[in-house]
Amino acid sequence: MHCGTPRQKIPALTVCARPFARNPKRSGERLSECEQKAFVSHQRALAAARQAVVMTILAKKGWTRGTWTTKAAVGKNCVYEYLDGKRRLSPPNRKAMAEELGLKPEELRE
Repeated sequence: MHCGTPRQKIPALTVCARPFARNPKRSGERLSECEQKAFVSHQRALAAARQAVVMTILAKKGWTRGTWTTKAAVGKNCVYEYLDGKRRLSPPNRKAMAEELGLKPEELRE
């Protein structure tokens, strides 16, 4: 059932256009089926955009995600959850992770 939120077309998917300011799974917020699909779609889109940039750079450097984690001196979950579209980076972590990739913090995808 549609939740009443305006819909938008995303390649091969039609989902609600509700923006997600925070992770509803962590906040305990209950979502409608439509909102759940939109949230998952949003996470996947974030993950794809982030990985398109980061994984290319890691491959050129011959690094794994774990190597990047160690060199940036951030927690393992920080890197993995960021690349999976599940985490927003704190300014210090964004700076450290971007610098190790040779990027400016603002060039590391939100």
